[in-house]
Amino acid sequence: MRGSYDLRRDDAYVRSLLHDRRYDPARDRFAAALTEAEVNEIDEASDIERNESDRATIDTYGRTAGTGSYAGRYNEGGFENVGFKIAGEAHLTALRTQVSAPEKLRLFTATYSLLELEAIATELDRSWDVLKQLGYEITFVEDDIKSNRLNVGLVSVTDAARKFFAERWGSAVHLVESDVEFVPGGDENPRPSRGRAGIQAMSGGLSIFPSPSHTPSFCTSAFTAQIVDQANREYERLYFTAGHCLYNYDAWYQGWWGYGTGRRLGGSYVAHVGDSTDAALMRMPDGVTARVYITSTVKQPITRIQNQRDDERGDPVCFSGANTGVRCGRLRGTTARVYIQTANGRRRLDNQRSMDRTCSPGDSGSPAYNGYLAKGIVSSVAKKAGICFYTHIAIAAQQLSIDAQQGG
Repeated sequence: MRGSYDLRRDDAYVRSLLHDRRYDPARDRFAAALTEAEVNEIDEASDIERNESDRATIDTYGRTAGTGSYAGRYNEGGFENVGFKIAGEAHLTALRTQVSAPEKLRLFTATYSLLELEAIATELDRSWDVLKQLGYEITFVEDDIKSNRLNVGLVSVTDAARKFFAERWGSAVHLVESDVEFVPGGDENPRPSRGRAGIQAMSGGLSIFPSPSHTPSFCTSAFTAQIVDQANREYERLYFTAGHCLYNYDAWYQGWWGYGTGRRLGGSYVAHVGDSTDAALMRMPDGVTARVYITSTVKQPITRIQNQRDDERGDPVCFSGANTGVRCGRLRGTTARVYIQTANGRRRLDNQRSMDRTCSPGDSGSPAYNGYLAKGIVSSVAKKAGICFYTHIAIAAQQLSIDAQQGG
C-alpha cells in the first residue's frame, strides 16, 4: 500500500507506527498506520481538494480553442499537467488567463491529440472480431493521458502482435498481455420503477452467496440504497453488488461460504451488465449494519457519494474484497473499455475506472471508496496487468434507475 503512494516503507519505520493509537483514523481509512503528514500527502491532489471549476475550464478550452491539438490533462503532485500537440506554449498562456490558479498549470507536449486517440479506440472496437480472427483478442482499451497513448490488453502479446499493431498505429498503442475475467453470473432483470435513494455501505467487503448448499462461488457486497415513495417513506432496502454476480435465487446470505449459513439477505432486485455498468441491486433485510468492513473488527462509514465528473487520474482509491481483503492504490483512468466473454457472448463495458491494484474473482461487487467517499463497484480484473476495474457508483445508480442521494 505504501508503495502505491510513494511513502516511506522501510521495516523499522513501519513497525514504529503499528501500535500508536494516534494513527487510528488512517487505519480506518486505509487499513494502514499513516502519519497525518502522509495522509495529507495522499490527499494533496485528490478529488476532495481539486478545483473543479478550473478543470472544467481546461477541458472546455481544449475541446474548443484547442481542438485537434488538445491531448488531455492529468493531476500530479498538486499540478494540473495539460497537453497539446501543437502551439502548446500559446495555449498554456491563454489558459492561464482563464483559471483561478495559473501557477498550478504545467505543459506537456504530445504526439497524439485526444481526438486521434479516441478515433483509434473506436477503430479497435469496430475491428474487434477481425482482430480476434487474426489471433489478437483485445481484453481492454485504456486511455493513458500521461504517456499520451492507449494501453491495449491482449490475451497474448507476441512479436507478431507487436509488429502488427506498430505498423498500423505506431506508438499510439502500447500492448499489455492480460486476460480480463469476472465470476460468471446472470443477466438483466426487468427494471424497477424509478425511486429516490440514499446510498451508504452495508457490511461491505464481506462475501455474499446464493445459498449455503450452492457451489462455493461468491461475490462481495458494496453499498446500500433506500428506495422511498413520494411521501418520503422507505419501501425497499437494497444493496449493490456486481451485475454479473446475479443469480435468480430467492435468498442470499452474507458471511463466508462453508462457515455456517451466515446472515440471510434477500433475493435479486435488478441487474445490468453492459454499456457503462456492471452492477446489481439485491434485497436487504432490516438490521444489517451500514459499514464497509476493513478488517474483521474495523468498519468504515460512508458519508459521501462521488459525482461522476470528480474522478481524476492519480486519485487515491481502495477496495475491500471478500477474497483479497483491503487494497489501496491510485486511479489509472476513467474511460477504459473492457471486453469480457460471458455465457451470453462478448460484453463491452465502457467508462470503467481502472486502479493500479489487482483484485480477484470473488472480489466482484466490492465497494471502491476513498475514506468516507463512495466511488464505485468492483467489476473485473486484468490480473497479468495488475489492474482492477470498477463501475462508478453514479453511473450504476443511474443505469439501475436509482437517484443517488446522500445516505443517512
